[in-house]
Amino acid sequence: MGRSSTNSEYAYWTLPVTNSGPTPFCFIQLSGGIHYKDSSGNTIASDSLGYTYVDGSVGFQSVLSTHTCLAVGELGYFAGIQNNVYTSLNSIAFSQIEVSATTPKNIAAKIIPQSYSVSNSKLSVRIKNEGSGSGNFGINRVFLLGYDNVPIFWSNLSTPSNDTILQTETGILDFTISYAGNSNKILPFLNFSSANDGSNNVFTGKNNYAVLTGTSIGSNTASMLTPPKMDTDLDWRQQVFTSNRNKFEESKK
Repeated sequence: MGRSSTNSEYAYWTLPVTNSGPTPFCFIQLSGGIHYKDSSGNTIASDSLGYTYVDGSVGFQSVLSTHTCLAVGELGYFAGIQNNVYTSLNSIAFSQIEVSATTPKNIAAKIIPQSYSVSNSKLSVRIKNEGSGSGNFGINRVFLLGYDNVPIFWSNLSTPSNDTILQTETGILDFTISYAGNSNKILPFLNFSSANDGSNNVFTGKNNYAVLTGTSIGSNTASMLTPPKMDTDLDWRQQVFTSNRNKFEESKK
């Protein structure tokens, strides 16, 4: 978890989730609202949104593609933002994690982040389509990573000027990012649509993201060493799928 500046009370939170069951899933979501609590367990804010979907791989499900899928053993992230809670926030509670679709198909496009650069607070991520078909972009998200690749901040990336990326084609995603900390490692998750690749292969995922290391992002190199709050300060750790139930259970470490 992080914030854009040392005096901001907006909390940018992330929650890792791993599919440890035997089946790939799509449309993985937090449901029933999100509740923000202080160290005494008191609720200091609530978000009544009915769902928050995971940032995962892109899979083809029924008649459309979605970036809310996780292959077996794959790691994804939920992400959110809440104002007026950062200083007091100690934990985040939610009802459950649900899935509404199974057995996704692999897609034709495979659009992978290649590298990034930073200029005047603008983050530019170079991407390449390594698949066998084209992809059409939606809204993309990038996580700034800290120690042990734990996300400490996130932001959205723009759609490229040419929002259709053909096979073997490259492109650039740009965003002006405001972050007073420091990170030199990012994890972009790309959201695009693509056709079913026509095979009956088991869904493998990992077709729209990569950890990239490069130029420092942010204005304060010291805050990377002592981040204001990170994942380990919260009383949840990681959500792990339980194969015999149609939801996820909390696994505290």
